[in-house]
Amino acid sequence: MALYKTESLYIPDDAGIFDHWEVNGKEAEIEMIEINGELCPYLKDPITEELNIVAVFRLNEIKASVSSSANDRGSASVAEELPYLYGEQITLTATPADEHYSFSGWSDGSVDNPRVVTLTQDTVIEANFAANTYNVSVTIIPEGAAVAIGTGEYPYGDDYTINLIPNPGYELKEWRDGIALGNKTNTLSGKVYGNVHLEAELQLRSFTILTEVNDADGGIVEGAGTYKYGDEATLTAKPLAHYVFSAWADDPTLPAERKITVTGDATYKALFEKETVTLTVGVNDEQMGSVETNVEELTQPYGTEITLTAKAQKGYKFIK
Repeated sequence: MALYKTESLYIPDDAGIFDHWEVNGKEAEIEMIEINGELCPYLKDPITEELNIVAVFRLNEIKASVSSSANDRGSASVAEELPYLYGEQITLTATPADEHYSFSGWSDGSVDNPRVVTLTQDTVIEANFAANTYNVSVTIIPEGAAVAIGTGEYPYGDDYTINLIPNPGYELKEWRDGIALGNKTNTLSGKVYGNVHLEAELQLRSFTILTEVNDADGGIVEGAGTYKYGDEATLTAKPLAHYVFSAWADDPTLPAERKITVTGDATYKALFEKETVTLTVGVNDEQMGSVETNVEELTQPYGTEITLTAKAQKGYKFIK
């Protein structure tokens, strides 16, 4: 029986674990006993020659996994094969699913791709991917006829909604993206699968100008009809026989022929009145008689009925 003390190469506790003993280069079973507070190898057989006793350690196996945070956007892989040992370097590669996605970084903050990782502990790393963004734009025809809300950058696969706000006097004629879309409402929605370029064609709104009169026998108004926004319309009030134009109901200061700028549906009323006539009456001799009427003024509107009464003085009589 003999005792023999030996030393071994130090390996950090988290890097490796004891595997076996070797004596003169061959694996051997050696019992460890404590002597004076130190562990020493215990050899059962007598020592008859110089012995080289080595404690053999092996590196810890490290668990490492890599995955994608969204499998539909991309995948992640490791170039090296299992098992992984402490201190080993592995190469991670993130691959987007297609041209619509891009690698955005690893879960530990690194953005290198591919990247090399030195394993010192169990490791779990995720690859993050982001959808590429595409531009949604709208061309207004004619320029300045409306404002489009909702244009800009959208991630692949997202929904977009464009709200069209026509300027006064304009209305949407149609949406186009190379062909007419058939949508004539001011809101258009769709999905982003690439850059989207839309055209919104607008047209001037049509409005109806109506006219009326206070007396159908008094006159007419010319110029009523359908006009585009911003058109200039001419309205002319024309009296019929024995009538005269009096005024426009909305603005008495304007003449019979007036011009208006069309900005919406509207009705304009012309006022007519009968022309006035003056009746002159007299007698051949004021000493013989006089003429009385049923009105105080002899100037009256055309068609007014006036009663004349001839009154002879005493001694005279009405002849005709």
